[in-house]
Amino acid sequence: MQAGFDFAASWSAPLDHAFLSPVSTLYGERPVPPLVPFWVNCFVAPQPTAKRCFEAGRHIARVVAEGPWSVAVIATGGLSHFPELSLARVGQSDPVFDRRIVKLMEAGEHAALAALTAKELHESGSHELLNWLVLLGAVSPARARVRFYGEMGRVDLAALEWDVA
Repeated sequence: MQAGFDFAASWSAPLDHAFLSPVSTLYGERPVPPLVPFWVNCFVAPQPTAKRCFEAGRHIARVVAEGPWSVAVIATGGLSHFPELSLARVGQSDPVFDRRIVKLMEAGEHAALAALTAKELHESGSHELLNWLVLLGAVSPARARVRFYGEMGRVDLAALEWDVA
């Protein structure tokens, strides 16, 4: 709280597919290490700003740097889909916006990503990018390496990786 973040906590919130899918993909049958899930309100007003999410990631990076832990940060969420959270636009994505976002992550242009407005995220259906902004804050100034990018029509997907040694 002294750093300006008043995070809510729960010891009983269930983990859903957003957390469990990447964990099962990464670990398979191996034992899963301790997890600290970090939920971001991507859907219900008032959502945090992209800048606030980025700053939360910067704070997490400071905490990790001061501790004895080896940490991996994973962010989940599709790129553009369900633009404007409108039923009329279900099944659409915004590949132009998504390509721009991925290129900014590859270039390490985190300030441009943190400057995204709620209107831009809402209109493109990129509300889940707020999750990625937390990760970007934690790994900044590292540049992304694209492992997968696919325009699927109804949702665009990407898997990116950052080295921060």
